Amino acid sequence: MRQSLITVALLVLVAIAWTLRGLLMRMQTFVSPRVLSRQVRLHPLIISLSVIGGGILLGPAGAILALPAAAMARTLLDELLPRRYGSEPASGVTTTLS
Repeated sequence: MRQSLITVALLVLVAIAWTLRGLLMRMQTFVSPRVLSRQVRLHPLIISLSVIGGGILLGPAGAILALPAAAMARTLLDELLPRRYGSEPASGVTTTLS
């Protein structure tokens, strides 16, 4: 009887641990990109894809460096390309349209 109670208690602890692990994985997958998107002004999908792509290409170092690289690419594109839809170009950029 005592052995079965210990077994059931261990199974309950394992189930709780797996549930917490699943919640943490979901937070890392969905919540973190949304929070980061507000800070670096990138879409959460771009954040996820850049981290995954950097991890595939360069391993852990690529995953760490992917977000700053994506933010730099966004800044360069904002500075070098004129904005669409009739808005003004980025500050400091001059256009030579006749």
